[in-house]
Amino acid sequence: MTKNFSLENNFLELEFSDKRLKKRFFKIMDAFFNEPGSSILSACGSREQAKAAYRFFANDTCSYEELRSSISKSTIEKMLHLPKEKILLIQDTTSISFGNRKGIDGMGYYCESEQKGMLVHSCIAVTQAGIPLGLVFQESFTRKEQKNKTESKEQRKFRPIEEKESFRWLSTLRECHIRIPNEVSKLTICDREGDFYELFSDAEKQGERFLIRLTQNRPTQEGKKLFEQLKSSPVKGSLVLQIGRNPKEHLPRRKVKMDYHYETITIKKPQRRKEEHLKNSLTLTGIYVHETTPKENLYWYLITNDKVITASDAEEQIRNYIQRWKIERFHYVLKSGCKIEEKQSRSYETLRQLTLLYSVIALQILNITYVGQLCPKLSAELFLDEEEWKLLYCVARKTKQFSKENYLVEDMLYDLAVLGGRKGTPSDGTPGVVSVWKGLEKFFILLEYKDFLV
Repeated sequence: MTKNFSLENNFLELEFSDKRLKKRFFKIMDAFFNEPGSSILSACGSREQAKAAYRFFANDTCSYEELRSSISKSTIEKMLHLPKEKILLIQDTTSISFGNRKGIDGMGYYCESEQKGMLVHSCIAVTQAGIPLGLVFQESFTRKEQKNKTESKEQRKFRPIEEKESFRWLSTLRECHIRIPNEVSKLTICDREGDFYELFSDAEKQGERFLIRLTQNRPTQEGKKLFEQLKSSPVKGSLVLQIGRNPKEHLPRRKVKMDYHYETITIKKPQRRKEEHLKNSLTLTGIYVHETTPKENLYWYLITNDKVITASDAEEQIRNYIQRWKIERFHYVLKSGCKIEEKQSRSYETLRQLTLLYSVIALQILNITYVGQLCPKLSAELFLDEEEWKLLYCVARKTKQFSKENYLVEDMLYDLAVLGGRKGTPSDGTPGVVSVWKGLEKFFILLEYKDFLV
């Protein structure tokens, strides 16, 4: 693998008892990255190599916690090289289904059906411009029994947060607080699953900034319902946002003009929560964003404890929330590009470890894609050396003559997309993650056999 595409900078301070084990680990990771969508057998190249890879992960050569800690430190190191930029810490959960496989030791359920699988909660770091930096923290868990749907909504409300699965949002916030140095300016972003008072209160006590999409229409200290209070407040401004494609609702990528309202609000601790460590009330900023055209129905209610004094501050928070889409793309690459649900193992712990490692690969693919989209005029030598990018250029463009004076990241992305199956016409638009991961797979094959090319 080209040294600039190497995954080694995602595993800082990873220690092994033998240097040969470290070399073996990165050889396995390179094999996975070269063919992210292939089976372990296909990626490793032979049955013997695949067995060796499974033995490597089964023998506690490097524990899950050691790998996770190393990955986290590597991402934080990247943050420290961006001292003037606020880092967005985006949390979300995805389900990994292994269908009806019976022979996975330790694997339980992930939903109310008989499907086997696990839930994976991740926090990724993204710049405000939208470039994914890496994985900050990840935890996976599987249920011993199918999800209990007999408990009523009211019964669930009164359970302590530590007994609820939603506690993972809070524990991840705490892990980030412990792991990331204070000098890093950061903002935790969650979707509606992160809308619970315990998270707000804990973040305030730790001095952590958050931006969360609301689902609960809470009463405010002013005696109104939160949503109605925001909707009845005056429009403070409007902005145009690029909204990503929504495959679930068959909506294409589009630009949308949106109006926004914002107002300082005070919410009280829910009466059902008797814990003394929770703050009795919180003064926050609510933001209501909705499409200007009344026929459309795209809208968000957001809440934050970050600074919102001016319209410019509110627009910054809205643009920050738009970046939450990056974790959806991360899950998409992990499942569709890396095909994590198709990986084979007889052990839940091994599949958990593989999910962590392929998460690093998925984020590497996202990083390459968004650096190309957002910083197109950077030199491609950020990723490839001269011999490599000349090879990519000539193969993608079917020529033996290299004619460009400067080979840029946008050129690299274009050529990878052509290798990945795009026609290379102007109507194709900017290459996305699908064409990039497909192009990378073919490019790595070219690199492996380049010495045999005439």
